[in-house]
Amino acid sequence: STGWDETSLQVSLQKLLCENGDLVEQNVESSCRNVSTTAHIDEMADFFIPIPSSGLELFLQLSELFPHLVFSSKAKGQIKRNHDRPSIEQIFLKLQDIDNAAQKLNGGVLRNELFHYKASPEHEQRRQLPEMYVTFEDGRTRNCEWHLRYTPGCGRIHFSADEGDGQTIYVGHVDGKLGIH
Repeated sequence: STGWDETSLQVSLQKLLCENGDLVEQNVESSCRNVSTTAHIDEMADFFIPIPSSGLELFLQLSELFPHLVFSSKAKGQIKRNHDRPSIEQIFLKLQDIDNAAQKLNGGVLRNELFHYKASPEHEQRRQLPEMYVTFEDGRTRNCEWHLRYTPGCGRIHFSADEGDGQTIYVGHVDGKLGIH
């Protein structure tokens, strides 16, 4: 067997990341879905979800697409106003990853291993930026120190989870890097 008969393949990827305004290359080993036969299409029908083409379209589907995420008013507005289709596609994929991670949460404790993409908390000094603290509709202010990057540009999705809160992640920011004006 050449591997093409399998629904999953091991691949080596080279990622370009934006760190502190600089592009950094990162090598990653991963598995990817393989659809090379009609049988694969039937087997992975649930995987094929149409990606919204605009921020407004994504905004209108947030609760349906991401049932384990709670969005701040700020994050909802940022998504709704985004007109950059490549960014919307990346935001969609990263939000899927965050929603999947929420389903694996154990006691609301975020860990890198929960995510397919690189997710991490901000460095100690950046955690104290006022922009990290976001008030949600439940009236609670949360430190959205965890983030995922997205491209093009230096896009960030900042989020947090409440310890003991089960399978919910709170998304506070979906835009450029915080603290950069």
